Amino acid sequence: MAILAAGGKYVAGLTSNVIKAKKRRLGRAQKTIGDYSLLAGSPVDANAHYSTALELARLTGDYFWEHACFL
Repeated sequence: MAILAAGGKYVAGLTSNVIKAKKRRLGRAQKTIGDYSLLAGSPVDANAHYSTALELARLTGDYFWEHACFL
């Protein structure tokens, strides 16, 4: 955690690595939810979750999980 100046005040902020890790976690969770949706017999919901996971993986450079969305 880093301390960043915002408007003359010091507030606790997050570093870019922490933000990136949180986005990766969210993208990976979306892919997993897509897997479970597909197993539950809902391909429409699975496709929506895979699309979200794909966008988040591209934003964070999470290449392995990005390609896993295509499987």
